[in-house]
Amino acid sequence: MSLIDSFARAAARRPEKIALITERSQLSFDDILQLVQIFDMQLRTHGLDAGKTVVLASARAEFILVMTLVASLRGYRLSFVSTGLDQNGPLTPDLVLVEEVQPGHDTARQLQISPDWFALMGTRPSPDYTGRGGGALFIFGSSGSTGKRKLVQSTEASREETIRLTRSLPGVDMSQRRYLSTLSPKNGMAVTSNLAVLLAGGSIVSLQPQSPSLLPYIDLYRVDTIGSTPGMVAKLLGEENAAQYLQGVRDMRFGGALTSAALLRSLSEICPARLHFGYGAAEIGTCFDMIYDPANPPPEGYVGRPARSDLEVAFFDDAGQILPDATEGLIGLRLTGGSGRSYLEAGQATSGPSAGFNDGYFLPGDYMRRDGEDYFLLGRAKNIINFSGNKYALEAIQSKLAEQAPDTGFAPLVDIGADGLERLCLIYSGPQELPKPQVEAFFDQAFPGVQITRLLRLDSLPMTESGKIDMQALRAAHLG
Repeated sequence: MSLIDSFARAAARRPEKIALITERSQLSFDDILQLVQIFDMQLRTHGLDAGKTVVLASARAEFILVMTLVASLRGYRLSFVSTGLDQNGPLTPDLVLVEEVQPGHDTARQLQISPDWFALMGTRPSPDYTGRGGGALFIFGSSGSTGKRKLVQSTEASREETIRLTRSLPGVDMSQRRYLSTLSPKNGMAVTSNLAVLLAGGSIVSLQPQSPSLLPYIDLYRVDTIGSTPGMVAKLLGEENAAQYLQGVRDMRFGGALTSAALLRSLSEICPARLHFGYGAAEIGTCFDMIYDPANPPPEGYVGRPARSDLEVAFFDDAGQILPDATEGLIGLRLTGGSGRSYLEAGQATSGPSAGFNDGYFLPGDYMRRDGEDYFLLGRAKNIINFSGNKYALEAIQSKLAEQAPDTGFAPLVDIGADGLERLCLIYSGPQELPKPQVEAFFDQAFPGVQITRLLRLDSLPMTESGKIDMQALRAAHLG
């Protein structure tokens, strides 16, 4: 069964039901199928045959959903990462779908999504897409195990299998739900969760990441189910009248990073929803999950139980050697059916802990412990910061900052707050004070999602005998 087939069957049950709500539009299931027909016609008129590579250079949720279904229909290789306009990257597309033509690049490979396309809606009967499609490949971005940007490729069968086997909201009839994901519409987790709701016959609300506040939309669109991240939980808790807006929410699910016991407890005190939390990776999907019980809260570090029956878990030592009988160590995750995902870049799928994959297992760089069916996060091997799934290597942050201010020495340290979220304490030594708003503006562009809790200037940074900045000494002195 393909994604386009499953969607067409859901649409046939209630074609006029609202499927997608955005800030710009509301589209029914039948509207989506009409747009699939229009986009498919435009791409084939442009010479795009089965198996070709398309980059979607847009973050609009309706385009993302439609192109996912078109890719399923025609077996395209679809990238949600806006790259490929230049020929020297890891991905060379046959076509780049854009909202505005980008001058200075190969315009022959760009196809603009024109307003004229939408004038064709309703001018012809929608084709029957049941029994059709399959074989698409999807490319998403990932920060991998090292906090360095990678491209992850997955098959359509893998996405369909994830939807079928992952119990994202156990016992919930999603056909009666209106679901809002706070993640970017281009995020792999958001695409998969949105599809899962639609294939079940439910409705989704998908907003641009820059939406100033989600709470009014939750009330306006009668959202009853939310998919989010720990960082967004902290943001919601800090907003005025949050409890009032959240009264109608029945289920909330969090991923991208560990949701701390403190955050879950605080949210449960103002929101009546069942709180689902878990752990996963772009390279595998959701791996562990659990429902929060306020009467019996989990210990700190608890990530849940396996979320799908085909998940294999193993433990490794620091050298990447598997520990057959261990119940603790570097966690390794793979799917028994072999339908996991792989890195697109050459050389990234090789074995070894530094590459992320080892003998088919993905090593996210986290130390874990197993106790029966329960798994606990103990710490991280990699020198990275992870704020709600936004992972960046501290070395990369240090290097980028040095490019901006070559006469200044920088020491970025991960600062874990009482809410369990990782933020950055940036210590530096240089000829002048750095204004915090200027530094934060730089991080918004270079490292989106990273928050700075403290900016500290020292006369000099402590050094090790080998001539490197002594991060351990700085941590002990300023973070305890």
